[in-house]
Amino acid sequence: MKRTNLILIAIIVLALFLRLHLLNERQFGTDEDHSLEFARDMVTGKMDVVLATEPHPPGYYLFLGLLTKIDDSVFFLRLVNVFLAVLGIVTSYFLVKELTKSTETGLLSSFLLTLNPLQLVYAQQLRSYILLSLFYLLSMWCLYRYIFRKEKKMIYPLTILYILAFYIHFYTGFIIATHCLTILYFRKKEKIDIKRYSIGILVFILAILLYLPRFLKQFHYTIVESKNLPFLGLKVSEIPYPFWKFGIMANISTVKTFFPYLFILIILLTALFLRGMYKIWKENRNLGVFIAFTFLGIFAIPLILNPLISYLSKGSTLYYFRYFTYLVPIYAFLVAEGLKVRNKMLKYLMLGIIIIGWMSIIHLYYTVSILQNWSRFFGV
Repeated sequence: MKRTNLILIAIIVLALFLRLHLLNERQFGTDEDHSLEFARDMVTGKMDVVLATEPHPPGYYLFLGLLTKIDDSVFFLRLVNVFLAVLGIVTSYFLVKELTKSTETGLLSSFLLTLNPLQLVYAQQLRSYILLSLFYLLSMWCLYRYIFRKEKKMIYPLTILYILAFYIHFYTGFIIATHCLTILYFRKKEKIDIKRYSIGILVFILAILLYLPRFLKQFHYTIVESKNLPFLGLKVSEIPYPFWKFGIMANISTVKTFFPYLFILIILLTALFLRGMYKIWKENRNLGVFIAFTFLGIFAIPLILNPLISYLSKGSTLYYFRYFTYLVPIYAFLVAEGLKVRNKMLKYLMLGIIIIGWMSIIHLYYTVSILQNWSRFFGV
Protein backbone atom coordinates (compact mmCIF):
# COMPACT_ATOMS: atom_id res chain seq x y z
CA MET A 1 0.00 0.00 0.00
CA LYS A 2 1.29 3.46 -0.90
CA ARG A 3 2.56 5.76 1.84
CA THR A 4 -0.06 8.38 0.84
CA ASN A 5 -2.91 5.91 1.34
CA LEU A 6 -1.55 4.86 4.73
CA ILE A 7 -1.36 8.48 5.87
CA LEU A 8 -4.90 9.16 4.64
CA ILE A 9 -6.20 6.09 6.46
CA ALA A 10 -4.43 7.26 9.63
CA ILE A 11 -6.09 10.67 9.27
CA ILE A 12 -9.50 9.02 8.87
CA VAL A 13 -8.94 6.85 11.96
CA LEU A 14 -7.85 9.91 13.96
CA ALA A 15 -10.86 11.88 12.75
CA LEU A 16 -13.24 9.09 13.77
CA PHE A 17 -11.60 8.68 17.18
CA LEU A 18 -11.81 12.39 17.99
CA ARG A 19 -15.42 12.72 16.81
CA LEU A 20 -16.74 9.55 18.40
CA HIS A 21 -15.22 10.32 21.81
CA LEU A 22 -18.00 11.08 24.34
CA LEU A 23 -20.51 11.21 21.47
CA ASN A 24 -23.27 9.61 23.55
CA GLU A 25 -22.47 11.54 26.74
CA ARG A 26 -22.50 14.94 25.03
CA GLN A 27 -25.36 17.20 26.08
CA PHE A 28 -27.48 19.12 23.56
CA GLY A 29 -25.86 22.19 22.05
CA THR A 30 -27.68 25.25 20.71
CA ASP A 31 -30.84 24.31 18.76
CA GLU A 32 -30.08 20.57 18.69
CA ASP A 33 -33.28 19.84 20.57
CA HIS A 34 -35.19 21.83 17.94
CA SER A 35 -33.51 19.83 15.16
CA LEU A 36 -34.66 16.59 16.75
CA GLU A 37 -38.18 17.89 17.36
CA PHE A 38 -38.49 19.27 13.82
CA ALA A 39 -37.12 16.03 12.35
CA ARG A 40 -39.82 13.99 14.08
CA ASP A 41 -42.48 16.51 13.04
CA MET A 42 -41.39 16.29 9.39
CA VAL A 43 -42.13 12.57 9.17
CA THR A 44 -45.40 12.77 11.09
CA GLY A 45 -47.11 15.21 8.72
CA LYS A 46 -46.36 18.41 10.65
CA MET A 47 -44.22 20.25 8.10
CA ASP A 48 -46.36 23.40 8.44
CA VAL A 49 -45.58 23.45 12.17
CA VAL A 50 -41.85 23.29 11.41
CA LEU A 51 -41.86 25.96 8.71
CA ALA A 52 -44.06 28.35 10.71
CA THR A 53 -40.99 29.55 12.64
CA GLU A 54 -38.02 28.03 10.79
CA PRO A 55 -36.17 30.50 8.52
CA HIS A 56 -34.59 27.83 6.27
CA PRO A 57 -35.94 25.03 4.05
CA PRO A 58 -36.86 21.73 5.70
CA GLY A 59 -34.42 19.46 3.81
CA TYR A 60 -32.13 18.73 6.73
CA TYR A 61 -35.03 18.01 9.07
CA LEU A 62 -36.55 15.67 6.51
CA PHE A 63 -33.16 13.93 6.22
CA LEU A 64 -32.97 13.54 10.02
CA GLY A 65 -36.60 12.49 10.18
CA LEU A 66 -36.04 9.66 7.70
CA LEU A 67 -33.05 8.54 9.77
CA THR A 68 -35.27 8.35 12.86
CA LYS A 69 -37.27 5.70 11.02
CA ILE A 70 -34.13 3.55 11.13
CA ASP A 71 -33.10 4.42 14.67
CA ASP A 72 -34.65 7.19 16.75
CA SER A 73 -31.71 7.51 19.15
CA VAL A 74 -29.68 10.73 19.39
CA PHE A 75 -26.50 8.64 19.29
CA PHE A 76 -27.37 7.14 15.90
CA LEU A 77 -28.25 10.53 14.40
CA ARG A 78 -24.99 12.00 15.67
CA LEU A 79 -23.14 8.97 14.33
CA VAL A 80 -24.44 9.74 10.84
CA ASN A 81 -23.32 13.36 11.27
CA VAL A 82 -19.85 12.16 12.27
CA PHE A 83 -19.72 9.99 9.15
CA LEU A 84 -20.63 13.03 7.01
CA ALA A 85 -17.93 15.08 8.75
CA VAL A 86 -15.25 12.45 8.08
CA LEU A 87 -16.47 12.16 4.49
CA GLY A 88 -15.97 15.92 4.27
CA ILE A 89 -12.39 15.54 5.50
CA VAL A 90 -11.68 12.92 2.82
CA THR A 91 -13.36 15.13 0.20
CA SER A 92 -11.18 18.06 1.27
CA TYR A 93 -8.09 15.95 0.63
CA PHE A 94 -9.11 15.16 -2.94
CA LEU A 95 -10.30 18.73 -3.60
CA VAL A 96 -7.09 20.34 -2.35
CA LYS A 97 -5.02 17.77 -4.23
CA GLU A 98 -7.00 18.71 -7.36
CA LEU A 99 -6.57 22.46 -6.79
CA THR A 100 -2.87 22.43 -5.98
CA LYS A 101 -1.66 19.31 -7.78
CA SER A 102 0.07 18.50 -4.48
CA THR A 103 -0.58 15.33 -2.46
CA GLU A 104 1.38 16.79 0.46
CA THR A 105 -0.83 19.88 0.66
CA GLY A 106 -3.95 17.71 0.40
CA LEU A 107 -2.81 15.54 3.30
CA LEU A 108 -1.76 18.48 5.45
CA SER A 109 -5.05 20.28 4.77
CA SER A 110 -7.13 17.22 5.70
CA PHE A 111 -4.99 16.66 8.81
CA LEU A 112 -5.57 20.25 9.95
CA LEU A 113 -9.30 19.87 9.29
CA THR A 114 -9.27 16.69 11.40
CA LEU A 115 -7.87 18.62 14.37
CA ASN A 116 -9.88 21.79 13.78
CA PRO A 117 -12.09 22.39 16.85
CA LEU A 118 -14.93 23.97 14.87
CA GLN A 119 -15.23 21.05 12.48
CA LEU A 120 -15.07 18.61 15.40
CA VAL A 121 -17.77 20.38 17.43
CA TYR A 122 -20.16 20.63 14.49
CA ALA A 123 -19.47 16.99 13.59
CA GLN A 124 -21.21 16.10 16.86
CA GLN A 125 -23.91 18.75 16.48
CA LEU A 126 -27.31 17.89 15.01
CA ARG A 127 -27.41 20.87 12.67
CA SER A 128 -27.21 21.19 8.91
CA TYR A 129 -23.75 22.76 8.60
CA ILE A 130 -21.65 19.60 8.24
CA LEU A 131 -23.90 18.31 5.45
CA LEU A 132 -23.88 21.74 3.80
CA SER A 133 -20.07 21.79 4.06
CA LEU A 134 -19.88 18.47 2.21
CA PHE A 135 -22.15 19.80 -0.56
CA TYR A 136 -20.05 22.99 -0.71
CA LEU A 137 -16.81 21.04 -1.21
CA LEU A 138 -18.33 18.73 -3.82
CA SER A 139 -19.86 21.63 -5.76
CA MET A 140 -16.52 23.48 -5.65
CA TRP A 141 -14.80 20.38 -7.04
CA CYS A 142 -17.37 20.05 -9.84
CA LEU A 143 -17.11 23.75 -10.72
CA TYR A 144 -13.30 23.60 -10.86
CA ARG A 145 -13.34 20.62 -13.20
CA TYR A 146 -16.05 22.22 -15.33
CA ILE A 147 -13.99 25.41 -15.77
CA PHE A 148 -10.40 24.24 -15.91
CA ARG A 149 -10.66 20.64 -17.11
CA LYS A 150 -13.46 21.33 -19.57
CA GLU A 151 -15.47 18.39 -18.19
CA LYS A 152 -18.91 19.43 -19.39
CA LYS A 153 -20.62 16.47 -17.71
CA MET A 154 -19.79 18.07 -14.35
CA ILE A 155 -22.84 20.29 -14.84
CA TYR A 156 -25.10 17.35 -13.94
CA PRO A 157 -23.78 16.63 -10.42
CA LEU A 158 -23.27 20.37 -9.91
CA THR A 159 -26.93 21.14 -10.63
CA ILE A 160 -28.07 18.32 -8.34
CA LEU A 161 -25.81 19.63 -5.57
CA TYR A 162 -27.25 23.14 -5.99
CA ILE A 163 -30.79 21.80 -5.58
CA LEU A 164 -30.00 19.58 -2.59
CA ALA A 165 -28.01 22.31 -0.84
CA PHE A 166 -30.76 24.90 -1.41
CA TYR A 167 -33.34 22.72 0.29
CA ILE A 168 -31.03 22.45 3.29
CA HIS A 169 -30.02 26.10 3.71
CA PHE A 170 -30.94 29.36 1.97
CA TYR A 171 -27.31 30.54 2.12
CA THR A 172 -26.75 28.14 -0.77
CA GLY A 173 -27.86 31.14 -2.82
CA PHE A 174 -24.58 32.84 -1.94
CA ILE A 175 -22.62 29.77 -3.04
CA ILE A 176 -24.40 29.73 -6.40
CA ALA A 177 -23.96 33.48 -6.82
CA THR A 178 -20.19 33.18 -6.35
CA HIS A 179 -20.13 30.28 -8.82
CA CYS A 180 -21.93 32.39 -11.41
CA LEU A 181 -19.45 35.22 -10.91
CA THR A 182 -16.59 32.76 -11.30
CA ILE A 183 -18.07 31.45 -14.54
CA LEU A 184 -18.49 35.00 -15.88
CA TYR A 185 -14.91 35.90 -14.97
CA PHE A 186 -13.37 32.89 -16.72
CA ARG A 187 -15.87 32.63 -19.60
CA LYS A 188 -13.51 33.95 -22.29
CA LYS A 189 -10.15 33.02 -20.85
CA GLU A 190 -11.12 29.37 -20.34
CA LYS A 191 -13.67 29.23 -23.20
CA ILE A 192 -16.41 28.03 -20.87
CA ASP A 193 -19.63 26.54 -22.22
CA ILE A 194 -21.89 29.28 -20.82
CA LYS A 195 -25.00 27.83 -22.48
CA ARG A 196 -24.64 24.48 -20.72
CA TYR A 197 -24.05 26.15 -17.34
CA SER A 198 -27.04 28.46 -17.91
CA ILE A 199 -29.24 25.43 -18.59
CA GLY A 200 -28.05 23.97 -15.28
CA ILE A 201 -29.02 27.20 -13.50
CA LEU A 202 -32.40 27.17 -15.26
CA VAL A 203 -33.03 23.60 -14.08
CA PHE A 204 -32.10 24.70 -10.56
CA ILE A 205 -34.53 27.63 -10.73
CA LEU A 206 -37.34 25.38 -11.97
CA ALA A 207 -36.62 22.93 -9.13
CA ILE A 208 -36.93 25.61 -6.46
CA LEU A 209 -39.99 27.37 -7.95
CA LEU A 210 -42.15 24.77 -6.23
CA TYR A 211 -40.88 26.15 -2.94
CA LEU A 212 -41.46 29.82 -3.82
CA PRO A 213 -44.84 30.25 -2.03
CA ARG A 214 -43.38 28.79 1.17
CA PHE A 215 -40.22 30.89 0.76
CA LEU A 216 -42.29 34.10 0.56
CA LYS A 217 -44.04 33.19 3.80
CA GLN A 218 -40.72 32.44 5.50
CA PHE A 219 -39.25 35.68 4.15
CA HIS A 220 -42.16 37.65 5.55
CA TYR A 221 -41.90 35.98 8.95
CA THR A 222 -38.12 36.14 9.21
CA ILE A 223 -37.32 39.46 7.54
CA VAL A 224 -40.44 41.62 7.24
CA GLU A 225 -42.00 40.91 10.63
CA SER A 226 -40.05 42.81 13.26
CA LYS A 227 -37.29 41.04 15.21
CA ASN A 228 -37.98 37.45 14.14
CA LEU A 229 -34.48 37.12 12.70
CA PRO A 230 -32.52 36.30 15.86
CA PHE A 231 -29.30 38.12 14.94
CA LEU A 232 -29.74 41.83 15.53
CA GLY A 233 -27.37 44.50 14.28
CA LEU A 234 -23.88 44.14 12.84
CA LYS A 235 -20.87 45.69 14.48
CA VAL A 236 -17.64 46.19 12.57
CA SER A 237 -15.86 44.02 15.14
CA GLU A 238 -18.14 41.09 14.20
CA ILE A 239 -17.02 41.00 10.56
CA PRO A 240 -13.76 39.07 11.24
CA TYR A 241 -15.41 36.93 13.96
CA PRO A 242 -16.06 33.90 11.66
CA PHE A 243 -12.29 33.64 11.24
CA TRP A 244 -11.86 33.61 15.02
CA LYS A 245 -14.30 30.70 15.16
CA PHE A 246 -12.47 28.93 12.32
CA GLY A 247 -9.21 29.19 14.23
CA ILE A 248 -10.23 28.87 17.89
CA MET A 249 -13.96 27.93 18.06
CA ALA A 250 -14.15 28.69 21.79
CA ASN A 251 -15.72 32.02 22.75
CA ILE A 252 -13.34 34.91 23.33
CA SER A 253 -14.40 35.04 27.00
CA THR A 254 -13.58 31.33 27.32
CA VAL A 255 -10.08 31.86 25.91
CA LYS A 256 -9.49 34.80 28.27
CA THR A 257 -10.48 32.63 31.24
CA PHE A 258 -8.81 29.31 30.40
CA PHE A 259 -6.22 29.82 27.66
CA PRO A 260 -5.06 33.44 27.30
CA TYR A 261 -1.96 32.16 25.48
CA LEU A 262 -4.22 31.07 22.60
CA PHE A 263 -4.33 34.67 21.42
CA ILE A 264 -0.85 33.88 20.09
CA LEU A 265 -2.36 30.95 18.18
CA ILE A 266 -5.00 33.07 16.45
CA ILE A 267 -2.30 35.54 15.41
CA LEU A 268 -0.25 32.69 13.95
CA LEU A 269 -3.25 31.13 12.18
CA THR A 270 -4.30 34.48 10.74
CA ALA A 271 -0.78 35.12 9.45
CA LEU A 272 -0.64 31.66 7.88
CA PHE A 273 -4.11 32.06 6.35
CA LEU A 274 -3.17 35.40 4.78
CA ARG A 275 0.20 34.04 3.62
CA GLY A 276 -1.53 31.04 2.09
CA MET A 277 -3.96 33.27 0.20
CA TYR A 278 -1.15 35.53 -1.01
CA LYS A 279 1.02 32.56 -1.99
CA ILE A 280 -1.74 31.05 -4.12
CA TRP A 281 -2.50 34.41 -5.70
CA LYS A 282 1.15 34.94 -6.57
CA GLU A 283 1.94 31.42 -7.84
CA ASN A 284 -1.33 30.53 -9.56
CA ARG A 285 -3.47 33.55 -10.42
CA ASN A 286 -6.33 31.45 -11.79
CA LEU A 287 -6.57 29.46 -8.57
CA GLY A 288 -6.27 32.67 -6.55
CA VAL A 289 -9.23 34.18 -8.38
CA PHE A 290 -11.19 30.93 -8.06
CA ILE A 291 -10.65 30.88 -4.25
CA ALA A 292 -11.39 34.60 -3.97
CA PHE A 293 -14.78 34.15 -5.63
CA THR A 294 -15.87 30.81 -4.15
CA PHE A 295 -14.59 31.39 -0.60
CA LEU A 296 -14.13 35.10 0.15
CA GLY A 297 -17.09 35.99 -2.07
CA ILE A 298 -19.44 34.16 0.29
CA PHE A 299 -18.47 36.61 3.04
CA ALA A 300 -18.70 39.62 0.73
CA ILE A 301 -22.22 39.09 -0.64
CA PRO A 302 -24.03 39.06 2.75
CA LEU A 303 -22.08 42.18 3.74
CA ILE A 304 -23.19 43.92 0.56
CA LEU A 305 -26.82 42.84 1.06
CA ASN A 306 -26.84 43.47 4.80
CA PRO A 307 -27.92 47.15 4.70
CA LEU A 308 -31.02 46.19 2.69
CA ILE A 309 -31.89 43.30 5.02
CA SER A 310 -31.26 45.49 8.05
CA TYR A 311 -33.65 48.09 6.62
CA LEU A 312 -36.39 45.57 5.78
CA SER A 313 -36.14 43.75 9.10
CA LYS A 314 -35.67 46.80 11.31
CA GLY A 315 -32.12 46.03 12.37
CA SER A 316 -31.45 42.32 11.79
CA THR A 317 -28.35 41.02 10.01
CA LEU A 318 -27.51 38.37 7.42
CA TYR A 319 -23.92 38.20 8.57
CA TYR A 320 -23.47 35.76 11.46
CA PHE A 321 -20.56 33.38 12.12
CA ARG A 322 -22.76 30.27 12.31
CA TYR A 323 -23.82 30.69 8.70
CA PHE A 324 -20.20 30.52 7.51
CA THR A 325 -19.06 27.47 9.47
CA TYR A 326 -19.37 25.21 6.42
CA LEU A 327 -16.44 27.11 4.85
CA VAL A 328 -13.87 25.89 7.39
CA PRO A 329 -12.30 23.26 5.06
CA ILE A 330 -11.03 26.02 2.74
CA TYR A 331 -9.72 27.93 5.75
CA ALA A 332 -7.76 24.81 6.74
CA PHE A 333 -6.47 24.53 3.17
CA LEU A 334 -5.20 28.13 3.16
CA VAL A 335 -3.50 27.64 6.54
CA ALA A 336 -1.86 24.50 5.13
CA GLU A 337 -0.69 26.50 2.13
CA GLY A 338 0.73 29.14 4.47
CA LEU A 339 2.70 26.43 6.28
CA LYS A 340 4.67 25.65 3.13
CA VAL A 341 7.99 27.26 4.03
CA ARG A 342 11.52 26.24 3.08
CA ASN A 343 12.75 25.98 6.67
CA LYS A 344 11.44 22.61 7.84
CA MET A 345 12.22 23.33 11.48
CA LEU A 346 10.10 26.49 11.34
CA LYS A 347 7.30 24.59 9.57
CA TYR A 348 7.18 21.85 12.21
CA LEU A 349 7.42 24.41 15.02
CA MET A 350 4.38 26.28 13.71
CA LEU A 351 2.52 23.02 13.07
CA GLY A 352 3.34 21.90 16.62
CA ILE A 353 1.94 25.13 18.06
CA ILE A 354 -1.28 24.62 16.10
CA ILE A 355 -1.62 21.00 17.22
CA ILE A 356 -1.00 21.83 20.91
CA GLY A 357 -3.37 24.80 20.80
CA TRP A 358 -6.18 22.92 19.07
CA MET A 359 -5.83 19.85 21.28
CA SER A 360 -6.07 22.14 24.34
CA ILE A 361 -9.34 23.52 23.01
CA ILE A 362 -10.64 20.04 22.15
CA HIS A 363 -9.79 18.81 25.66
CA LEU A 364 -11.78 21.69 27.18
CA TYR A 365 -14.65 20.92 24.81
CA TYR A 366 -14.72 17.28 25.93
CA THR A 367 -14.70 18.42 29.55
CA VAL A 368 -17.61 20.85 29.29
CA SER A 369 -19.72 19.16 26.59
CA ILE A 370 -21.05 16.60 29.07
CA LEU A 371 -22.49 19.48 31.13
CA GLN A 372 -25.76 21.32 30.62
CA ASN A 373 -25.45 24.71 28.84
CA TRP A 374 -21.93 23.96 27.61
CA SER A 375 -22.60 26.27 24.67
CA ARG A 376 -21.74 29.24 26.86
CA PHE A 377 -18.11 28.18 26.40
CA PHE A 378 -18.37 27.27 22.72
CA GLY A 379 -21.00 29.32 20.95
CA VAL A 380 -22.56 27.19 18.24
